[in-house]
Amino acid sequence: MESLSVVLSNAGSSTARAFSEVVKRIGISWHTQARNRAVIDIADFYTITVRLSTRFCMLVIDIAHLAFYYSLPQTHEGSDVVAIRLEELAYGVLLPVSTELTLDRDVLEFFDRGGRAILFGEYADEFRSGRMRPDRIAEETAERWRKTTADLRSRAGELVIACDGDMSAVDRLHAIAPGLPTLEQAEGMSTEQLETAVSHYARLVASLGVTMLLSPTADLIGGENEWLNGRTLGDNAASVDRLVAAYVRGAERGGIQTALKHFPGHHALMGNPATEVAIVRGSLETVLRHAGGFRAGIAAGASGVVMGSAVFEAVMPPASASLSQELIALLRQEFGFTGLVITLDLDHRSAQGDNTIEHTCINALAAGADLLLLSPSSVSNIPAITQAIAVAIDTGTLPLARLESAFASVSAAAR
Repeated sequence: MESLSVVLSNAGSSTARAFSEVVKRIGISWHTQARNRAVIDIADFYTITVRLSTRFCMLVIDIAHLAFYYSLPQTHEGSDVVAIRLEELAYGVLLPVSTELTLDRDVLEFFDRGGRAILFGEYADEFRSGRMRPDRIAEETAERWRKTTADLRSRAGELVIACDGDMSAVDRLHAIAPGLPTLEQAEGMSTEQLETAVSHYARLVASLGVTMLLSPTADLIGGENEWLNGRTLGDNAASVDRLVAAYVRGAERGGIQTALKHFPGHHALMGNPATEVAIVRGSLETVLRHAGGFRAGIAAGASGVVMGSAVFEAVMPPASASLSQELIALLRQEFGFTGLVITLDLDHRSAQGDNTIEHTCINALAAGADLLLLSPSSVSNIPAITQAIAVAIDTGTLPLARLESAFASVSAAAR
């Protein structure tokens, strides 16, 4: 007998995943032939009708159709399909870090359950030196990168796949995507030369399957700052503005999205935000006087902005930039930024404080962040985080519209 298919044409990935989860629970196997086509073979119906009544089978199909027609979050409150939809939204706004190209089970499960983004990071010694270990350079060939990123897309569809690519700090891909100028080289180039060099580098990065660089660093240092010492584009405002804008234009022209860091800038910082409650002192006017690099990068077309994790005294109450509704609103309204807002590591001491990581993630979403960065130590907590987000939606602590908006921003950035 020829295969007969029931096809949900033009259904989004969320509908396909919801349909998958419902039918799997009663034993119908299925697969996704294309991103927007869910297919059930007639042979599977024979199997299920032996096990369950025809009436119940049709009920399951009706549930799947309702998921398609009524936009899952808006109907059937408390039902399985709503839970599935909320889970997908929650997974879709998280950005786990993997220090290795070989992804562990937790990360793979993250993508299987709706994850849309990953940051390939580095170890602490690599972060300090800005260069990858010799053994990593030998193992992480361009072919391995291409296979890893292609496998991820086959598994999960369009994604945000990010790395650091700094001229003055970490360049994650320096061994297989050479050509990014150092700060000293960049300062000696004309703007056109710098844009051309960065564009060439970006094309090499894009050929590996990477879609976004969490760069350049737009902070302008104006005082003591051990955390960013030697990791910025200098202390001359005009020079920083020029370098940031040229980097953004060159990278975006080369097919790579950029994300400026670390808004609103850390002109002076007491402590290390990763390990202690580090504070940026001074008024908002002082902070904004040092924020020209962000204005220049946004005007040049940056696709994303990474919020800082340090606590800013300029907002009331003082808060980590990644959790500050006031600072994210400032970015949106005064700076006119309409792209993807990314947090820094939410398990940084300055961001998480004494809260749970689950509560911190909910606070970041409520403040207006779109994509929540989680260091490798927090990846195992992702199921608990997504459950907590769903509970926050159910109880009204977090508006569903805010989660949907964040998910839409991530989806728009996915490639």
